[in-house]
Order: sequence, then structure tokens, then C-alpha cells
Amino acid sequence: MNIATWFSKTVTGTLALLGIMLATPSFAASNTPLAVFTDTPTAHLVKYHDTLYALNETTTGLATYQRNSDTDWTEVDATDTGLQNVYDHVSSIGQFHAFKKNVYMTTQNNHGVGQMWSIRKNSTNHNWRKSGKAGFGNKHNTAITTMFEKNGRLYAFTSNSHGSKMYSTKSGSKWYLEGSYGLDDVLDVGHFTIGGQKHIWLGTSDGLLYNASPTYFPNWNYVEDFGQSITALYRYNETLYLAAVADDGTTRVMKTSDGINFSQVGSDNLGDDNNVNITKLGTDPFTAQLYVLTENTVTGAQMLLWSDDTASWSAAVTAGLGSVANSQFVDLVEYQDVPYISTFNTANNAEVDALIE
Repeated sequence: MNIATWFSKTVTGTLALLGIMLATPSFAASNTPLAVFTDTPTAHLVKYHDTLYALNETTTGLATYQRNSDTDWTEVDATDTGLQNVYDHVSSIGQFHAFKKNVYMTTQNNHGVGQMWSIRKNSTNHNWRKSGKAGFGNKHNTAITTMFEKNGRLYAFTSNSHGSKMYSTKSGSKWYLEGSYGLDDVLDVGHFTIGGQKHIWLGTSDGLLYNASPTYFPNWNYVEDFGQSITALYRYNETLYLAAVADDGTTRVMKTSDGINFSQVGSDNLGDDNNVNITKLGTDPFTAQLYVLTENTVTGAQMLLWSDDTASWSAAVTAGLGSVANSQFVDLVEYQDVPYISTFNTANNAEVDALIE
């Protein structure tokens, strides 16, 4: 395991803790993050065993793991996190999804094939175990791109040169092929009610939006073409929001309240032409505003909040948490009423910081 460098900073006052100062309208991070993980580009945040972990990929492709206890972070051995089975099988980590009693993790193995893992949320007597075969039994499934739930089943889409495939499981032990649709990679999917109609919505890596009625699922209906890619979907205030990269490379947030007519939210590139991608849409835990996380290699990743009053985006944290090398915000996870944000770092020093009101 690689060695992590730890930082903490004592700050007095009712609105400050561990170097995090209250900002307008939400919060800001100092130039001294809670944790800097050396020799790893990305910190992935996940909660299980009543603990917040940062699971990190080293530059050699081996995974290392960190653990949070209250406000102190401590490096822990794989046996303490249930990850000892994963060490020799994973070259990269994808997504996490809590389903029933388990947490599921998507990875790519050392042979370039997608692999699903699962672990019990609360019982520390359980380790991460393979959920199904590598590639769900298909070696051309090079990655598992996204997951969603419907009617007590967990569904997963794969990346496949012959078109994305969808699999499902009820127990987590066996996965069943639901269909092959000839779609490009499905980057995000959600089960939302928009305009009084309940649909499963998905966005692809070639910018296409589809939906499916629960009655006729999984018959996918083409909705709209947004350009190069759709990277995130989110339901906020009865409205579907999506993050898209247009054919000319412009990054945009679009919305629809009826599932048919779309309009742009704010300006192109969220007001900064260096925002080349949006990695996540969500709700700010302090202000309840819509937020976006971005990729920005010039001034550093951004977290922006949308204001209906000013019809504009505004910064919620310092760009890149004060470092241009933090070019992408990866995860934002709330743990013990504190949101934590993690980064992709071009200098292989991924960071984690806390956001304190």
C-alpha cells in the first residue's frame, strides 16, 4: 500500500472546522485539504460498515484503501476493509451503488474485463466478493458503466464493442442478460417521474437520450440528440436535468419538465470555457440548490450552484480546492452529516476535503 500524507488544521469559530470556512452562498475549502493520497490519481468515496472509505488506484494499477473515523483519516489494511479479495484482481474502480443489504462496486480486472463486486453494508464479518462472473460471462464487456434499480432488481449496463448490454440481478449472485440494444456506452440512467409520467431515462456516450415506460420496459424510445455525450442525469424539483457535451465541445446543462421540450440552464460551459465536462449533478446539502461538479484542467475542477433568482451559476468551493492539479471532482458523499468531496489529480496526489457550513 502506498503512503498517504495527512493534513489537518485547527480553526476556531462556530462556522469553521478543519480548514473549511463558511463562504457565500454555501461553503469553501482551504488550501490545506483533510487528506492527500500520494501516488494515486483518483480518490473514490464509499460508505459501508458504518464507515467512510476512500478507495484509491495507485499509478501501478494496484488499489489502496483509506478509512475515515469521525474527522480523522487513518490508513488501514485491506483485511480491515474487507478488500483483501480485490487486491490482485482490480486495475481500476468505477461506481458504487447501495442495493438492499449490499453495496456494489464496478471495476475493471487486470485482463481488461468489467467485474462487479458486493459487500454487506453493515456486517464487518463479510468481505468484498465477486458478484457474478467477469464481464457477466462475456469477455467483450470491458466495463460496467452504470447501475439502477427497478422493482426489486438491480440493473447494470456494460461497455461492449458490439453495443451496450443490460444485465439484472435480484440476489447479487447471478446476473441475467436482459438485452442488447446496439447503443453506445450508457453513462447514466435513472428512474424518474417527469411531467406526471414515470420512465427509465438513459444517456449515452454519443449524446443520445432514451426513455422506457415501466409497462413496456425495456423497449427504449429515442428522445433527443444532444451531441457528443450525456454524462449525468438528475431529477430536481419535478424536472429532469442532464449534463451534455455538444458536437462543438460546448458543455451544457439542459432541463425538461414535460419530457419533451428542453431548455438550457445558464450559459455555455457554465460560464467558464475551461469546463470541458460535468461529472455529477446533485442537490447541495446546505442550500438545497442544484449543483454540478466539473472537469477543468486549466483553473481546477469546479463545484457550482444554480440560482433561480439570478439565473446563473456560482462557485461553491475554491476551484480545484486551491490546486489546478485537481482537474476533476469525482465524488461527493455525505457521512455523519458532513459532505466530503474527492478529486482526480493530474500530479497523482488525489485529495479529499470536507464541506462544512
